[in-house]
Amino acid sequence: MLVKNAGSERRGTRLARWGLPLVLLALALVFGPLRTRGGGSADAPPASEDRPGELHQSLRANERSTEDDTAPANRLATLRIDLPEASARRLQAVRDRALEVGVIRQAPEDTVPGTVEFDGRAFPAEVRIKGDWLDHVESDQWSLRVTLDTAGVLGMRVFSIQALETVGYLWEWLVHESMRYEGVLAPRSTLVNVRINGNDAGIYFLQEHFAKELLESQQRREGPIVRFDETALWDLMLQNDLVLPVPPPMRSGVVVDTARVAAYGEKRLASDDTLRRALNDAIDGMRELRALAVGARTSAERLRRLEALAALEESSLERVVQVDRLACAHAVASLFQIEHGLFWHNLRFYFDPVLARLEPIMFDNMAHIVADPDPVPLRGE
Repeated sequence: MLVKNAGSERRGTRLARWGLPLVLLALALVFGPLRTRGGGSADAPPASEDRPGELHQSLRANERSTEDDTAPANRLATLRIDLPEASARRLQAVRDRALEVGVIRQAPEDTVPGTVEFDGRAFPAEVRIKGDWLDHVESDQWSLRVTLDTAGVLGMRVFSIQALETVGYLWEWLVHESMRYEGVLAPRSTLVNVRINGNDAGIYFLQEHFAKELLESQQRREGPIVRFDETALWDLMLQNDLVLPVPPPMRSGVVVDTARVAAYGEKRLASDDTLRRALNDAIDGMRELRALAVGARTSAERLRRLEALAALEESSLERVVQVDRLACAHAVASLFQIEHGLFWHNLRFYFDPVLARLEPIMFDNMAHIVADPDPVPLRGE
């Protein structure tokens, strides 16, 4: 059992604590889609059809006016991003290529320099397109990943901005708040006005990325954040023209069984002796977790399942993962009927260097897409 039994008094306390989140959820359902453009209509305007050789209208340089410094009526903070023309053209090339291929694919050189201004302070930044599917670049509001040298935006050094439609408006924010309320790691997130090269880009969802600031803001000691690398999955899907489900001969390459374990900021972690040891332990833990998953899945290939079971030796879920935190994450996921954040390629774990256990980080929940109402969404057959 992953969830401990509780008495009626404990359940009553839980219901009382959930009162505010459920009220917020009701408000989100009542008000529906928010206006995403400053002073505009409820629906974002369609992407403009620019002539070949011209920059997209949201990337063209626009002179800054005194109105830019006026506090917006919606009382949200404003994030300004300035991109030189070369950077803007590189981002547009990534977007154009994605529209041709059907999915966003990038190389290291597609990360470009720019400047970010927030709360009266300016920071040099690296910017790239963010996301996998075309919903991140189809409209005029492109999703962007921003990296700063210092935690200068709401205590964040690495974050993303994206259109509210891509996160179900308030749904993703509500899940983040609920997870953290229950002590489960989740990115910080909020809504901001965005101006790009002087152009009003509308309201965006700003979300923290995986860096030490995410851990520090939730009272965790610095340690590795690890994942299962999904590169092979996307390569195979592209070979299959992004058609789902993947044909049987290719399925062995789109499951967690063969996925490489990777960490965020591996170079920095490897440069410190303590963090390097934690990284090695985190990678070992993820491999054990993968073996546990494969060994428990009766549909796995027999040879692969036997290999996984042989590799486990004395390992158990309780030895690899902080089960209480995992159970709590599943409880909240069940309340919201979340499934997307529990697919193997969306799983992220923090390795606690003191307890030597993996702890889930819930993100990319797609909570506006309702999954089957199972008691625990992620489970074996």
